[in-house]
Amino acid sequence: MNKTFILGVGAQRTGSTWLHSQLNKNKNINMGLCKEYHVFDVLFTPYFPERKNKLQKKIESSEKTGESTKKEQKLLSFLDNPDGYFDHFDRLYSENENVAA
Repeated sequence: MNKTFILGVGAQRTGSTWLHSQLNKNKNINMGLCKEYHVFDVLFTPYFPERKNKLQKKIESSEKTGESTKKEQKLLSFLDNPDGYFDHFDRLYSENENVAA
């Protein structure tokens, strides 16, 4: 089976939530770790430390309640090392399934 990697770049109020929900209904599509990765926010905007602080607080809170923090920890690692985004997308593409992220 041929696989296709699609990285959707969206903006607010452009229908990206609707598109994500429609694609997510297909069992042959891996929508990845999360709906919004915020790649360009981290690379090009000055407010990403605020996002990092929110993630750290969420992780700390989740650890206290015993909830899984794998997703948040991965996103935090992207904030600490933006090149990790590209490694993550490369890994998704290399998996043996159709992928959209």
